[in-house]
Amino acid sequence: MSRFKSDFLHTLDERGFIHQISDEAGLDALFAKETVTAYIGYDPTAPSCMRAA
Repeated sequence: MSRFKSDFLHTLDERGFIHQISDEAGLDALFAKETVTAYIGYDPTAPSCMRAA
């Protein structure tokens, strides 16, 4: 059984994507209650993300 009530955090936890959360209970309650818009910024063309040929 997951420690999260929200589908979003439950899925992230199942997939091993969560390392640290500062307010786990508060964030879980927020995601369970309403839709949250977020921005995840990354550059897939950055050298650290490219595989060596």
